[in-house]
Amino acid sequence: MINSKKFRYIVILIVVLLLFILNGCSKPINIPENSVTYVSYANGDYTIYFIDPTTAKTLDSVKIGEGYGDRLFKDTDGNFWAPLQFKPDSTNAENRVLIFDPKGGKTKDIKVGLHPFSVNFIGDFKYIVCIEDGFTPNVYRFNNELKGGKYLKMPDLGLIFDVTQNKDNLYIASLVTKKDKQLPMLTKVNLKNKTIHSKLVSKESKGISNILFFNNKLYLGMEDPIKTVTVFDPNSLNEVGKLDYTEPMVGELQRYNNDEILITNYSRLLSKGGKITFYSLSKNKVLRSFDTKSLAEHVSVIHNKLYIVDNTNNKMYIYDLNGKLLNEVDIPTMVTNLMSYK
Repeated sequence: MINSKKFRYIVILIVVLLLFILNGCSKPINIPENSVTYVSYANGDYTIYFIDPTTAKTLDSVKIGEGYGDRLFKDTDGNFWAPLQFKPDSTNAENRVLIFDPKGGKTKDIKVGLHPFSVNFIGDFKYIVCIEDGFTPNVYRFNNELKGGKYLKMPDLGLIFDVTQNKDNLYIASLVTKKDKQLPMLTKVNLKNKTIHSKLVSKESKGISNILFFNNKLYLGMEDPIKTVTVFDPNSLNEVGKLDYTEPMVGELQRYNNDEILITNYSRLLSKGGKITFYSLSKNKVLRSFDTKSLAEHVSVIHNKLYIVDNTNNKMYIYDLNGKLLNEVDIPTMVTNLMSYK
């Protein structure tokens, strides 16, 4: 026979266990606001890590779901949005976006189209671009209560490389196949009016990288014999100039401050190191550049430090903004999306 005290204890234990399971084994994140965040999706486990900004020591981590996706977005409430492009088997397409609330430690998900690629927060809505079959994307829209669905179907845009936004507009960089040529194309999507305007920006095959909206202009890393960052008008999508930047094979373009952009260079992929450049738009010249110890696969400026991920060797390097190496730490594999926690 079980006595009454022992019985009550067992009941309480069962209730606590059930509540833990129903809450998705969640835990609130309680770490300093200046922490740095990154994502690892190794082995199909989508895990967010929170690290000390100086030592890069892991303060906490939380697995928010399963699947592969190399992008992470943060809304104004501090929630992380993780579009999953593949299921844990890494071959079948995924159609979910995970939403993690670090304050409550809970994860929700919403179903969208196949291969969700970018999450854009505009006003009271969340717009999610889904690549679908890789060429004809759809835009899904959700309100703050996560109610919504397919909002806009787009035409064939070719192979999509990147999406950026400004106010009500999305800008998409892609490559279109025309007579055995891979031609770069820009597309402007006005989400309010549901209008779509596309323009081929070269008549010759050219590789492209990511696209950046900054100071009312579009900047696109584009293969070129001499200058590799091309500038476009965001309304007409006409070319309006090139930066005086001559390194081949642009990797990433990022906004650094109100005047400067950061450019990474991938021409050293087959050897050691990469190159980081800070470029002044007002002066139209390179301010400073330096070689890095590793491949600069993912780069972010956080708290006036440069964080660089090398997934080949599972390392993270922290530099000051003049190229001095401050720290080097081991990290999990398949790391991406470095950002400030707050």
